[in-house]
Amino acid sequence: MSEWMEGINRFNQLKMFLSPRRFLTSPTPKTLKIWEELNKQRKVCGMSGVDVHAYPYKFGPFTFVIFPYKVQFQSLRVHLVLKETLSSDNQIAKRQVIDAIRGCHLFISNYRRGDARGFLFYAESKNQLAGVGDSISLSEKISFFVRTPRKCKIRLLYDGNIVKEEKGKALEYSTDHPGNYRVEAYRGKKGWIFSNHIRVFALPLTSSPHSDKG
Repeated sequence: MSEWMEGINRFNQLKMFLSPRRFLTSPTPKTLKIWEELNKQRKVCGMSGVDVHAYPYKFGPFTFVIFPYKVQFQSLRVHLVLKETLSSDNQIAKRQVIDAIRGCHLFISNYRRGDARGFLFYAESKNQLAGVGDSISLSEKISFFVRTPRKCKIRLLYDGNIVKEEKGKALEYSTDHPGNYRVEAYRGKKGWIFSNHIRVFALPLTSSPHSDKG
């Protein structure tokens, strides 16, 4: 709702009233920049939320319902990436969900742009494997892999800056630079998928056993 209200004006209001989901584009650059800066200091989970109120609006003799619940709950979605299948036990499942959010093991999507189930984002080296929300140490060169269920524009970002962009259903990238990496996917000019980060840490330097200690 906040993005919709920021974009409305007297020239486009009728179209936005009739199809509010159509005008959801993506998180604002300002929001993404703040999120990136916070993640340089500590691990901060990025999530989406649907704020709707099914508000009736009169336009001349007509009455429209803006943000009808049935429609708007088919827009933004949070996809949890679980280590194990969601338990049928409510208490165990609750813990799985909380742990996934706490660990940033999730990505968000706009369902209007397509079903994002099947999206994959992971990093690997010779002896390590890391998924969304995980960390991996830079003991050797690391390769990133992205797979999407539909063709789109895929962007891999490093500390908020685009380091590679591909059109299609896959992207691969290798690096030896520590930092925070995440994925954005667009269909047309509209944001579709936004992942949380995979964090790459440099190994701490160790002193040589033959160094001069003074």
